Amino acid sequence: MQIRNRYESFHRREREAQLSRVCWTWIAICFLLVVPILKAPAQATSQYRSPLVLGSQADPMMMTYGGMYYLYVNDSMNSDRVHITSSLAGMASSSDPVLATPPAGSGIGASSCFYIFHWNNHWYQYCADSVGGFAYESATDDPQSAYTFLGRLPVPTGLVGYAEWPIQVGSQLYMLFTDAGSGSQVGCKWCIYAAQFSDPVTISGSWNVIAQPATSGWECGGGNCINEGGSIVVHGNNVYMLFSAGGYESPDYCVGMQTASTSSDLNQMSSWTKYPGCVISRNDSVGAYGPGSCLWFQSPDGTQDWVVYHVKTTTTIDFTGEDRRLEAQQASWDANGNPVFGQPYALGTYRPLPSGDPGNQFTAPSVSSWGTDRLTVHTIGANNAVWERYWSSEAGWSPWQQVGGYPPNGAAAGPAEVSRTTNYIDVYLPTDDAIWTQYWNGSSWSSWQSLGGPAPSGYTTGGPVAGSRAGVSTWGGDRISLYSVGLDHNVWENYWTPAGWNGWELGPGTISVGAASGPAAYSRITNYTDLFVEGSDGNLWTDTWNGSSWGGWWNFGAVPPGNASAPALASWGSANLTLVEIGRDRNVYLKYWNNGTWDANWTNLGGPPPGAVSDPAVYDRVSNYVDIFVRGADGHIWTNTWDGSSWGGWWDFGEP
Repeated sequence: MQIRNRYESFHRREREAQLSRVCWTWIAICFLLVVPILKAPAQATSQYRSPLVLGSQADPMMMTYGGMYYLYVNDSMNSDRVHITSSLAGMASSSDPVLATPPAGSGIGASSCFYIFHWNNHWYQYCADSVGGFAYESATDDPQSAYTFLGRLPVPTGLVGYAEWPIQVGSQLYMLFTDAGSGSQVGCKWCIYAAQFSDPVTISGSWNVIAQPATSGWECGGGNCINEGGSIVVHGNNVYMLFSAGGYESPDYCVGMQTASTSSDLNQMSSWTKYPGCVISRNDSVGAYGPGSCLWFQSPDGTQDWVVYHVKTTTTIDFTGEDRRLEAQQASWDANGNPVFGQPYALGTYRPLPSGDPGNQFTAPSVSSWGTDRLTVHTIGANNAVWERYWSSEAGWSPWQQVGGYPPNGAAAGPAEVSRTTNYIDVYLPTDDAIWTQYWNGSSWSSWQSLGGPAPSGYTTGGPVAGSRAGVSTWGGDRISLYSVGLDHNVWENYWTPAGWNGWELGPGTISVGAASGPAAYSRITNYTDLFVEGSDGNLWTDTWNGSSWGGWWNFGAVPPGNASAPALASWGSANLTLVEIGRDRNVYLKYWNNGTWDANWTNLGGPPPGAVSDPAVYDRVSNYVDIFVRGADGHIWTNTWDGSSWGGWWDFGEP
């Protein structure tokens, strides 16, 4: 830490040799010049990338609260995720487990949690299984506090449905419910019901149909006449409710809208006027089809109304949902006070951020080393390119610099990297549902190359998809092992030898709960790899390649406040591993493995003053030395070092 602070410098690689010979006076001058630059405000990006998160995702719900975005989403495994981030620009790099799970003996089957609602200084989380909806209540006004199971929600007599959540207009609460229209039920099939509620779980009025599909036309995409979901915003004296129309499997699925006066009884169909067509529909010119599950949310400063929804990437009639991705866009208001929506846009493009969004990339850093006197850190900068700082014992830390040109369509999430031999670095980046790579060969950066993504058996319309940040390891100059999560929530491997890349294959066996984060990998000895990943249950899971086979996944548990990131892994020798994880308190936690034994407890290293908001990066470049890097809530990279006897404390590493 002392060496690093004393030798900060502006000089690049080509000046390293000169710097080793300059006088101490010049080094002191460089130090004085560099300090104010490192403390300068982060350069904010003004754009976010679509799709919002990696892989196949659908049925989003977004809210902003306390400077954070909360995104509920369903993915191809019907697994629920809550992405929590300070900026839309970092949504793909942020992942948390669901905030609540049904208690044992509740009778709740396989379920989906899809909505969160604020009322009377508490948060209410809404979920559903094949029978109906149920709810949880938070302990405090913090949406990440502990939740208590409240039980099942009332539904219209004799009906089974889903998408049950409340809306509030003035002081009155209403619950929405979609009848799934199955079996011999008597009711308005594929209609939206509403009832007055006295609180978020207690009914005080009767259920009534407020939206009923026509028998033909735009509400019957794919031949299925359906109105479902429902999300409202109040603007002026009117209420605007968005809903989905048609069959979700169809490219003609679309967003419908109906309006009512704020003074009317919203659980009466006569109060509502339905627009005569889709307000957001397929956009064939950019390959975006079947927009649906569209919900309102506000910009962080509350001055703009936005919507989040999913689109299909194919025209295939697909009931698996593999081809769905997430988009968000602002809704403006015309002179008559009516909302104006744009059409779906091309995936892989950049869009202006919501008002009040801090705009820092918030992508995770990565770190590598090719010796005891070298560290290299990469991250995504404000212009969506890869940026680098490196440290050498002769020159200290370089300033940030852009490296290797622009990745195709920018970055979807943070990089991973490995140095397999002296003066070589390989960088891996998820973008366009694939892992892309470039390398430093000692004198220049290569061009970007696509390595594709896993293509799990049975997943057809989704195609090869890299559903996470990459994990990478090496056990020498002639081997690189690359890992990513596929649509099937398994960890897939693609390895490189001098003969080239092998192609993606299912390496470790299936994780029973499914992988839900980017994997971390490290090879501490030749032909040995330790692999960690977060499961959809919120715990870390690990597996080991022993030179001939994988040993099988086992549950490693979680940090005390719960996991809030993908893990990071490093080693300084064959008998040591260093495992790092971010807790839900936004502190950094560490665990060591030495000579076959893991520490009994996690060590809480605290965190950057603004809190840790990204996956961590860790490297052990010398025996009993640890360098950790993480993105803070201020958008800067922060770092902490174990020097063999103590931690140096968190310091601001700056932001490109």
